[in-house]
Amino acid sequence: MDRGIPRSLYLLRVLWLCFFPLATVVGGNVFLLAVPQAQEALLAFGDGRGTAFQTPALYLAHLYWIGLAWFTARLLLDRRFVPDTLGLCRSPRFARRLGRYLPRALALLGGAPLGLYFCGVGHLWRGAGLLALTAVYFWFTVRRRAWKRRATGRVRALLTRERVVSGVDHYARFDRLAPLARWVVAAAFAISTLVFFGVWWGRAPFARELGSPALVLVALGSWTLFGGLVLTYLPRSRHRMSLTWLPLALLLGFAGLNENHPVAPPDPAAPAAQPPRAHLGAAFRAWLAARPDATRPIYLVASAGGASRAAYWSGTALGMLEDETRGHAGLPPFSRDIFMISGISGGSFGAASYVAALDATARRPELGDVRGLVAAFTGRDDLATAVGYALYPDMVQRLLPFPVRSMDRSLALEQTWTEDWAALAGPAANPWGEAFAALHARNPTQLPALVLNTTALARGLRVYQSDLVIAGDDGVDLFDPKLGLAVAPLTLAQAVHDSARFPYISPAGVVAEAGGKAVWDRLGDGGYVESSGARTLLDVLRELRVRGLVRDCATDRRCADPAGREGRDWVDATQLRVVLLFNAPAAPPDWWCGDGATPPRAPTDAQPRPLWFADLTAPPHGLLASYGRGADTATLELIRAVGGCARVAELRLPAAAGTRPPSMNWMLDKDSRGFIDAALDGRLPNCPPAAVPLAANLARLRGWIGLPTPATAASCK
Repeated sequence: MDRGIPRSLYLLRVLWLCFFPLATVVGGNVFLLAVPQAQEALLAFGDGRGTAFQTPALYLAHLYWIGLAWFTARLLLDRRFVPDTLGLCRSPRFARRLGRYLPRALALLGGAPLGLYFCGVGHLWRGAGLLALTAVYFWFTVRRRAWKRRATGRVRALLTRERVVSGVDHYARFDRLAPLARWVVAAAFAISTLVFFGVWWGRAPFARELGSPALVLVALGSWTLFGGLVLTYLPRSRHRMSLTWLPLALLLGFAGLNENHPVAPPDPAAPAAQPPRAHLGAAFRAWLAARPDATRPIYLVASAGGASRAAYWSGTALGMLEDETRGHAGLPPFSRDIFMISGISGGSFGAASYVAALDATARRPELGDVRGLVAAFTGRDDLATAVGYALYPDMVQRLLPFPVRSMDRSLALEQTWTEDWAALAGPAANPWGEAFAALHARNPTQLPALVLNTTALARGLRVYQSDLVIAGDDGVDLFDPKLGLAVAPLTLAQAVHDSARFPYISPAGVVAEAGGKAVWDRLGDGGYVESSGARTLLDVLRELRVRGLVRDCATDRRCADPAGREGRDWVDATQLRVVLLFNAPAAPPDWWCGDGATPPRAPTDAQPRPLWFADLTAPPHGLLASYGRGADTATLELIRAVGGCARVAELRLPAAAGTRPPSMNWMLDKDSRGFIDAALDGRLPNCPPAAVPLAANLARLRGWIGLPTPATAASCK
């Protein structure tokens, strides 16, 4: 050790000193390039719905990130700290090169992968621009020393630093920041502060103006700046140890003091209470009595989870059928035959959007078709607001010892939905800001009832939020007065979000007991228990049968009625139909009821995946596989309960070889939206095999409704 420390130990000490710039460069690239949701956000640039500033914002944020990665690492390695925790390297040449080239490498590794990704996916101009920006900045980091040596006058004064020769490695370091470096630090902090308050106060308009990728890049740069300078450079320059541990300590220490994610927060503008909810049996009788044709099929719809992909797929599919019936003389609207829609996660978002669009277009015909309104609403960028709040206000909230309600990213997303709907459909009678049950209560015989499923995470229970009281459901009714929960002011936006609390983008929501002091549980995504929405419909169907409102007339003597079907307060089970909406890209074997004639494929028919190192991988694989099979089991039971595949329409998003599938995300780029639209309209190029069972199920559903099958529905272009 008298000759200096080994290079390996010296390298580890340098990497620890540069922890924040190194972590943001490596972690940022992994997140942006390996996470499908981040890729979807990257590809949404230039899709016609982004603002004009998003592309320049991406370039500026990219430069901000790689610039601070280089700048912070250079300051940390060029400063002589006391005590000197780096020590003297056994190889002075290695120490000098590491101090010179590591900051440059961080700038290069931070900038190049993103540019290469854009080039690889066909966005050549954007990728080339990012690569050119990275190359120019890297060239600056190489040439700056020569420019500094040639500087004179005021420029030299701005760059001058007091230098000290550090022992045997002859590695020149400085003892204080140069004036120009101080200005750079001040400007960087100003940018981070501006973005922080812009996201916090501006919400969706500001966040969408920058775009999710730019927000992520600025956040990475901000963390580099704060961690590298405030937590490392500043204390070390004052002869103290670095505070790299401080964020984790604050996060853990204040975790029980700063909870700011209530599911139904008290708000003067929020509704005081839910309108009275009818019991399932009474609501079904009233709905039957108001039907224009008692002989038509009755539909129960299950809308599976999948974030914006599920919302766009389910909402536009239902909207398409609604518009076709509205444009066909002699047919009632499709929605008049739908009694209930059960939604999970993003499927709840799509279901609620569809019902809200039915209400809005009925009141304001000038809004146009239902499908177009749903597509405009669910196809918006909801990710930027959620990501912006998660990376800025809500991130700071985690380090404070008290809650700040306005920093809650749940609130930001819910307010974004409310404001977006007002912008599209007008501010009058905005259901997203009203009590959850108010939408159905306005017209209970014309609008389908909603059941939005969520999960009590600590208890592991299925929780549902319904327009109706379902006495026979084995889940937990969030509005059950016997539970005494503080959920009276719950709005439609909040109820949808309870069902769609997409992990990590959305936080778990706290449900308080009456009085707001004790926590009953925390709500998470409905897919944690069952991701198809079929389980609730099974319970609904079971209660209707028990109450005699649905009868199997082939064996039930109570069906004898000389008055015929008219005036009955019950229906024959043969009138029931189930519509299953699945948005995960599917191949033909994934259809349970491909031809509508054969029995449904049981979950045991699925081909197992090979397990490598089974002693290690079998337990976690079994846990995940069992979780996924819960939805399969519920769906299979529902298909059998309704009478088999002949009464089921299974609308799955088809998979297409060579096409990037839409990701589960809170935004969809134009290619993803176009793919979903083409699948519904029968316009998928090259006619992928999965388009055939989708077309068959759409044709079967249109036949029940009484619609002609479009020519494009049975073929592809």
